[in-house]
Amino acid sequence: MEVDGSIDKYPGLIDRACDYVAAQKNSKVKGIWPQRAYYYGVDLDNVREVKRHCPDW
Repeated sequence: MEVDGSIDKYPGLIDRACDYVAAQKNSKVKGIWPQRAYYYGVDLDNVREVKRHCPDW
């Protein structure tokens, strides 16, 4: 999972991230969902913004 400054330039990426989260949670990997890895860049505000739009993240 990746969240970086691109969400500031391309707001539509948040919706795509939400779609990705939903697809993963509904796929065969749903059992390992809690073990996923994150890459957030250096700005945690980006993470907060995505979590606000995608609570399942």
